[in-house]
Amino acid sequence: MYAIDLQKALRPENDGTPNAIVSRSKTALDRLDGKLLGDPANIVISEDRKTAFVVNHHGAVDNDEFLQHGGRGGIAVMNVKKMIDRKNDNTAAALERHIDTGHFGAVGLALLPDMFIVGNAESHLTEDGGNRITFVDRRTGSLRGEVEQALGSVTLPFTCPAFPVPFVSPNGPPSPVPFREGGGSAGACRHQ
Repeated sequence: MYAIDLQKALRPENDGTPNAIVSRSKTALDRLDGKLLGDPANIVISEDRKTAFVVNHHGAVDNDEFLQHGGRGGIAVMNVKKMIDRKNDNTAAALERHIDTGHFGAVGLALLPDMFIVGNAESHLTEDGGNRITFVDRRTGSLRGEVEQALGSVTLPFTCPAFPVPFVSPNGPPSPVPFREGGGSAGACRHQ
């Protein structure tokens, strides 16, 4: 994650340069062989502005070795003060802990006072889209629950195949994934 000095970034003389970068923080520890881990997809700052919650799309794994997609998502809990300290540049010094998001391919994150709401964009070992929203306790990091969006079939310019909910790993949903949207039983089909 990059900490940027916004005033420096807006100066024309810094366009196309790294001059506005204050510090770079790793969202996961390096592997023992030195391979970088982590795949930041989103960031939310805590209400008191002291903590950054960074969604690692595939958690702390090497995507190339983990079939590129479908790894369990994670949240890197990071100290903002350490993230903007130049002496911590290109280190994991700001990383306080990891929290499992409860599913695969995490991308979206919203904060409630006691809970994370995580949107998951993939399924187990697939890149074909996910249909789960997970709820994770902010204090303990434990999974509090999940919502699995209904999958369905509707005739539009294309037919969306029916698929039972819940689906069970390792058998993920078909590609592309049909999700039911909108009100009523018909809904609308969209492709991930």
